[in-house]
Amino acid sequence: MRWIVLLLFSVAFGIGLENRCVQNIEDLSAQQIKLLRKVYKYGEKLDLGYTLAAIAWKESCAGEYRMNFQDPSAGIFHAHIPTVLKRYPHLGNDGFTQNRIGERLVRDDEFAAKEAIEQLLYWRKVHNGDWEKIIKSYNKGFSWQKDKEKERLANAYLRDVTIRYKQLKQQLHSVRPKRAAQQQQKQQSATPKSAAMRSFNDGFVDSKSLMTPHGSNTSFQLMPDY
Repeated sequence: MRWIVLLLFSVAFGIGLENRCVQNIEDLSAQQIKLLRKVYKYGEKLDLGYTLAAIAWKESCAGEYRMNFQDPSAGIFHAHIPTVLKRYPHLGNDGFTQNRIGERLVRDDEFAAKEAIEQLLYWRKVHNGDWEKIIKSYNKGFSWQKDKEKERLANAYLRDVTIRYKQLKQQLHSVRPKRAAQQQQKQQSATPKSAAMRSFNDGFVDSKSLMTPHGSNTSFQLMPDY
């Protein structure tokens, strides 16, 4: 229940993505860079390493925001949960199974990467390897080909992913985040109370708050798509 309250609070008051969704690779935290390097390894053998990393940066701010109740989607790549469930028909598709898949996507980055890769490989086949069309379809499926507004949104998404892709290709394996020392200093000086107040004022819940403590039976619930 505690996770539901925190997540709904963040949605109700608006998630301040501008706080951590930076556009320059040098401004990412050390933790974000570490995650993107791990993501790159997931897709490297399929020539999807930089693509996966760029999508993770765009979709979840490199792991900082792993839930979107509106879709609903979850995980570092914000996989669309009803779409993921289509690959597991034996599970059915109701609120309970959406919760299970949502929790797994948030908790298990390897599983999230597997699902993202499945999507990208599907669109690679559909679009005969056309990278731009693959990215637009990852975001909007087939709809961008039929609807002008969806096409505009897909093109905007493509621009954002492309900007991140180019930076990652040039600097992912060499960049040293400027924010690392600053963050370490802040973490050392922060008290639990001040950290809680920052979450309240900024209007976001840190991704660590979504994770179930080891050995605990507590888990957050992903709201079903009614």
